[in-house]
This record gives sequence, C-alpha cells and structure tokens, in this order.
Amino acid sequence: MKWLRVLCGAVMAMALGLGPVGAAGAAPRTDPAAGTSAASASAADEAATLAYWTPERMEATWAAQEGREGAGRGAGAAAKQDAAVEAATARFAADRSLRSSVDKTVGRVFYVNTETQLPEACSASALNSPSRMMVITSAHCAAVGGSRMNGGEAKWFKRTWVYVPAVNGGDPYPYGKFTWKLGRVFNDWLDTANAFDSDVAMITVNPNAEGKRLVDATGANGLVVNQRDEVTVTAVGYPGNLDNGAYQVECTGTLERLILYPILLEMPCRLLGHGASGGPWLWTDPQTLRTSVNGVTRSHDGVEIDTPYFDDRVVSMYNEQGSVT
Repeated sequence: MKWLRVLCGAVMAMALGLGPVGAAGAAPRTDPAAGTSAASASAADEAATLAYWTPERMEATWAAQEGREGAGRGAGAAAKQDAAVEAATARFAADRSLRSSVDKTVGRVFYVNTETQLPEACSASALNSPSRMMVITSAHCAAVGGSRMNGGEAKWFKRTWVYVPAVNGGDPYPYGKFTWKLGRVFNDWLDTANAFDSDVAMITVNPNAEGKRLVDATGANGLVVNQRDEVTVTAVGYPGNLDNGAYQVECTGTLERLILYPILLEMPCRLLGHGASGGPWLWTDPQTLRTSVNGVTRSHDGVEIDTPYFDDRVVSMYNEQGSVT
C-alpha cells in the first residue's frame, strides 16, 4: 500500500505525517537526472524588478499574453481550445459568482522571458517551509525548458521575476511584492526539451517592502505527494482571458491519469486559461482540514488542465529548498 506524505498545512508547524491513502499512486521514478539546479538573484536584480513591475506593466502583460506558456497539446486541439476558452470567457463575464473568494496564499507571477524577451505572467502559491519564504509554481514560469541542451546555458527568469499574492480586482499589491532570491528546478527541465513531468519550481523570495516574510504576510499551504489518482482537488489561478487576470478563478474536480502521459494528472476545468499556469491544485485532508498543494497547473486545452504527478522527487526538491533564507 502507498503511503501519503503531508508536509504541514497553512498554520501548522513544519511536520512530516504519514497516513494510508488507499489506491496506489504512480511508482516512484529513478530518473538519472532527478537532481535539481538553482539560481540566485542579486540585490540589484531585486531593485530593478520592483521598479519595473508597475500596475500598468502588469495589466499590459496580461492583455498581451496569449498562449505563450505551457507545452500545449498540439495543433489538433487548437480549435477546441479556442472555442472552449471563448465560451468560458463569456460565462465568466455573465456570472460574477464564478470569481473565487480570494485565497491569500495564491498570487500572480510576472517576469520577462529571457528567450523571447517578452513579458509573461503565471500563477503561484505560498508553500510552508522552515524559511517561511517559499513559492511553488511551474518550472516554465521560472526558466526556459531545454535551455541547457547542447551545451547551452540555463535561461532563468530570476532578474525580472516577482510574486504578488492575493490580487483580486482591487489593490494591485495587497500584501506587497516578493522578488526572486533563489529558485530551483529539476535538472531534466533544463537539459531536455519535453520534461513535462518535471514542470515544477520552488522559489525562495525576498521579504516585501515592509520586511515581512511571505508566509508571515499571507499564510501558506502544505505539500502532499504520492497521492492516489482519484482524489478531489481545487485548482486556483489567474487566467488572463478572464477580466485580464484581475481575479482568482478556481475549479474543483477529481483527478485522472493521462493515457498518453501517465506521469501527468488531469481534471475537467473550463475556467482556467492562459496565465493560470503554476497555480496550485489544493487538497484538503478530511480529518485534519489542512490544505496542501497536490500539483500545479502545467497546461490546458480549454476543457481539461493537467499537472505533473507529485512524487518523492518533489519532496527532494522541497528538502533542498525549504531552509534557504
């Protein structure tokens, strides 16, 4: 029987708990490139990032970004995706109840892509750790996938990357801005072209302008790995096609394993579009009511969204990153 590991929830002290989860999840992988790489930003990068990301630039980024993040599912899905996103946009405009009540642990990420030199936006969330300074998101929201192939250098987004929690249509910085201090991705994300199952990043952020650490300002979620496929989760993010990414939107559904890519999990969701990448898939323990991150949105086709399966590799990344200050 598989066992479920939960790294403590939003308001709890750091702990590692064990508990049975019934049906087995995916078998742990033993990838030769299972290690991680990290990159730090300088004080000068922090100052430049804070000055660059004005509310006007953030709004312009959401308006301009159209389908630049995520690996996608090929040209054959394009028509279905466009029609589904258009339908979701219309529903969202007509029914304001579809907007989520704001979750302080979830926010927006902005950066300039070092390959395209274009500004982009993602979603992310605060992750509890000893440092109280950590964010979890998708790797494609932190570095260019495959950028180290053929002897190339890793292309990180660290010099312009900023996390803004709990935006919900009003104050653009309700808890301030948190810049990149040190970020980490899996080696195979940088070394190969299609490491879909490694599309996870953990980033330690600097305190905000008031000197507050992220978790002290917003709270945070725990981390859960080796879950069975059939659990119910809520995915949260900031899709740019809905009110220009100004509001959190969520979907709740039951996980299913992709047939062609069994290292990925998916669930039906017609609301999360471009800009929602990196947003957390939140699972609440029915006994303790602690909420933990069980995945991050990797891509969508307008009908389903998917996440890498969170296994022991994600725990290893957490252990490497969680105490960085």
